[in-house]
Amino acid sequence: MNYSELPQFAVTVEAGPKVLHDGWVAAFYLAPPHARYKTEMRRCIEAYLRFADSPDLRWAVDEDGDNVELSDAQIAETLDTLTAPGIDSAGFHLRDVASGVSGYRIRYVGIEDTHPTFERFPDSTNVLFMSYPSERIAASGVDALVAFHDELVSSLPISSGYVAPAFVSTSGGGEMAAFEKIRALSRRYRCLDIPYMSIERYEIGRRAKGAYWLNYLGPELVEKLGGLEALRADLADPRIRLRSLARGICAVQVDAGPLAGDVNRQEDVSAYRRLAQVLKPVRYEPTMEYPEFEMEDTLEWFARFDAAN
Repeated sequence: MNYSELPQFAVTVEAGPKVLHDGWVAAFYLAPPHARYKTEMRRCIEAYLRFADSPDLRWAVDEDGDNVELSDAQIAETLDTLTAPGIDSAGFHLRDVASGVSGYRIRYVGIEDTHPTFERFPDSTNVLFMSYPSERIAASGVDALVAFHDELVSSLPISSGYVAPAFVSTSGGGEMAAFEKIRALSRRYRCLDIPYMSIERYEIGRRAKGAYWLNYLGPELVEKLGGLEALRADLADPRIRLRSLARGICAVQVDAGPLAGDVNRQEDVSAYRRLAQVLKPVRYEPTMEYPEFEMEDTLEWFARFDAAN
């Protein structure tokens, strides 16, 4: 894969830190309750910290909303809360910068199936999100990225997940500026993900977000799509590979290598369109818009690989 084909960009606000840049993300969606896989989730987070191997990956936000740099002991204490008994929610969040957009970032939000959130958002789900700097993937290669996430996901009862190049943005201050730029860039680069846990965790439920370079489908979604052999038949395309993993999970990978889906360069996204068509019966459709997007823009982005677009 020629990584020069993936776009490079960075956006700052006045003299402040970067609020948006190119990068890679992985996201996994898991049906509650958190208690069902709390030990496995802790191991997965620890595995990411080892894989990232970044000495700067220790920034968090304390109860007062201040950015704090955690010691190894404090990170271990935070990990311990994931497996504590008798809790109705759990979380873990580390970044490699004090402010602005991260290169490495991991965030997990988990709730029990009795949590009050379900009264308002019945499709709420638990989410594990990870990001990576473009430079790391260019240096280590995508094969290492695939192998790591194949192993990671095989230990979790996921509903769905994906790995993709993405618009990696900050949260909080600077988020609006980042999404204003994303709104423009996403019309050109159709294969870059727009990750936004603040909406997805409340709405995606037991569905898939869409068609990506590397997709993971849990056994429930595989069954809804007719089973593994039906999926193989529907995706009988030399550009698309299917792998059967542990726990009945199916990995679906566009084999040509990651694309930006650059409209200006007329990059061929027909494999993504084929995959999107097959996944459409289980695709999530948002009811809340992204920041700085109109609802129409948000829906159009989720349907960007449909035949009419």
